[in-house]
Amino acid sequence: MAWTKIVDEDNRRFNNELLTYNSALQLFKELESESYFYEHEPAEVLFVYNDPSHENFPMERGVPDLSFLGGVRARMIYSEQGSNIDSCQDYKPINPNITNYPVIGELVVCVSYGEEEDYDSNFYLSILNFNGLPSNNQKFGASIGQIKDTLLSSTRHTPNKKDGEKNQGYYYVDISPPKLLPDEGDTIIEGRFGNSIRLGSNQKNDNTEFSSTVHISTGRNRNFENIDDKTESTIRLSENSPSDGFNPAFTPEVGNFSDKSESEILINSNRIIINSKEDGNIGILSSGNITIGAIGDTIIETPEEGNIKLGSNGATEPVVRGDKLVEYLGAFVGAVNRFSNVKSPGELGALATALKAEIATLPNLNNLKSEKVKTI
Repeated sequence: MAWTKIVDEDNRRFNNELLTYNSALQLFKELESESYFYEHEPAEVLFVYNDPSHENFPMERGVPDLSFLGGVRARMIYSEQGSNIDSCQDYKPINPNITNYPVIGELVVCVSYGEEEDYDSNFYLSILNFNGLPSNNQKFGASIGQIKDTLLSSTRHTPNKKDGEKNQGYYYVDISPPKLLPDEGDTIIEGRFGNSIRLGSNQKNDNTEFSSTVHISTGRNRNFENIDDKTESTIRLSENSPSDGFNPAFTPEVGNFSDKSESEILINSNRIIINSKEDGNIGILSSGNITIGAIGDTIIETPEEGNIKLGSNGATEPVVRGDKLVEYLGAFVGAVNRFSNVKSPGELGALATALKAEIATLPNLNNLKSEKVKTI
């Protein structure tokens, strides 16, 4: 909102002399020196419209006006100093696509592109960066002046009941994460909660083999991304594989990942889940090799009616069940050993009878086949 600062310099003449052309020009110069015009005015955020079901949310024809989603009730710190919250105006985010939502107590820059009574013409531009912190730039009381009880309202329910109470919302808590340190030329999007997106490069660490990078991080507790931090989850996209900052769970014997000149996507977290829903599919495809490794168990699990196929989707040949095969071969080898130890023809009859009884106890050969895992 534009505002004008009046400077009381008392340099005007107050006699009743005849106004000539030259004296009129002089008067205009004197008037200009007594005021300064500001196109934009900062305002203190008193309430944020995040919930369309809230009783304070602006309405249009009996339904919530969703153009005010993320909007604010704000008070100008100069032209509305000390005004009651009920007499202050509402302001919508000026950008419909990307919005940095403020919290109560922060200052935003406000503008109006219509008449004073035009309800839909008020917008806020951005949060003013007083503290240099991504999580909070509060300036409580900047618009109160010497007036008391400006937040007491007959029509509104707000988190701030009295002036001086520094409650920034119904549930918002400032966790004070450190601000991400930029490198030269970076573009950074940083949230209030230790999450960030850095569009950067490896120029700071390696000027010989350039790589553009995109680094997405959450759970960050320091002013730079640390891929191996136990609390941080990271996705890093790079034009050339970086040589620093990542220690895998173990070093695989397969050397598929030694070429640093290739582009790379790195996903690193304590737990990684890839899930498809509603009968969706997951494809892991490679024009080279696929390496799967784990310090613990590697489990491929499928429900009772599902199959695991090795080689192709048309695989039909069951693989052998290892324990059953060992059991069968053990009995067979034992029988052969006993046969080889026969010392006289008279022992063959008794041995044949014993072998026949033992063979009857062996599992059916079909039981050696896996019911779920098939190959080609």
